Amino acid sequence: MVVVADSAYKANQECTECIALRGYLVMLIGSQPTTSLFPGGHGYVLEWVSKKFNTITRSSFCAELRNQLEAAQSGIHFSTFLEGNMLPSVNASQLAEAQDSGSLTMPVYLVGDNKGVWLAVGAQNPKVATEPTLTPHIRGLRELVDKHMIQEILWCDNRDMIADPLTKGKTKRNVLNDVLDKAEWKVIHTVDRWPKTCIPRPPSPSAQR
Repeated sequence: MVVVADSAYKANQECTECIALRGYLVMLIGSQPTTSLFPGGHGYVLEWVSKKFNTITRSSFCAELRNQLEAAQSGIHFSTFLEGNMLPSVNASQLAEAQDSGSLTMPVYLVGDNKGVWLAVGAQNPKVATEPTLTPHIRGLRELVDKHMIQEILWCDNRDMIADPLTKGKTKRNVLNDVLDKAEWKVIHTVDRWPKTCIPRPPSPSAQR
């Protein structure tokens, strides 16, 4: 499960008016060999979102962070749903246990193109010095990784960012169209991953039944 998130923020010179948009794609990426770098490959879009923020957003960093946090939760939801679909004998309590313990059989990878968010989440002491009110959001996203509910957070080059057209009107849609028409996302530029060495996830209780 790969969740690709991007946002857009624009304010006038006096900062009296602004617009903030969020968008993300929830994708199911296969493991078969491909010419794409990780986390790309052959796969299908399960869900997409493109809309305005419904909360006050004062910066590009804030927009990216809030969007990635929501996108991560959506990816976890889809991973839980698919596990329940693949293992019909698993009941709701077992699914809740697997989700809360980070032991779903389908790992979730969160991808964004804001290096500031990626660095902040992976810092030894996650915080936002310039916007202290966002520190709980950074730590919330970090907690999802620490609990293995999100396997990794990745930074990708904006030239590979397929969620860009969901928030920016003038952006070319060639790459996104390829994903939708050919069921393949080709990542051609280097991707930064965190944690760089993933801790093995605990076995899924539902998978053992």
